[in-house]
Amino acid sequence: MKKTAAFPLALMAALGAVSGAFAAGDPAKGEQAFTLCGTCHTGQAGAIAPDLHGVIGRKAGSQPDFQLYTQALKSADVVWTEETLSEFLKMPGAMIPGTTMAIPVPDETQRGDLIAYLKTLDE
Repeated sequence: MKKTAAFPLALMAALGAVSGAFAAGDPAKGEQAFTLCGTCHTGQAGAIAPDLHGVIGRKAGSQPDFQLYTQALKSADVVWTEETLSEFLKMPGAMIPGTTMAIPVPDETQRGDLIAYLKTLDE
C-alpha cells in the first residue's frame, strides 16, 4: 500500500480531536463530578490526597504541602497536563503502578469535565 501525504494530515487531525475534547469539557459538570474526588482531595492540611489547585503543569508527586505521596508517584516522570491527567484518571494504577489513587474515571466525557474544572482551580 502506497503511503500518501494524507496520512500524516489525518493523524494530526485525529490527535487534534483528542486534545480538543479537553477544551470542550464543562467545568460546571466537572465541579459536580468532583464531589466524589473531594472526599480525599480536600485542599486542607491533613487530607489523605494532595490539593489539586495548580495541578496542571506540576510534576507528579511534588505538591510541597503534601507528605503522603507514594514512592511510585514521587518517582514518576510525569508532568500533569490535560492528556496525562486524562490517562491517569482513566486507570491510575495502569499509568503509575503503586499509586494509592484507586478511583478510576472511565468515562471520557466525565474526565474532560473534571479536567476543565481542575483548570478553573488554577485561575
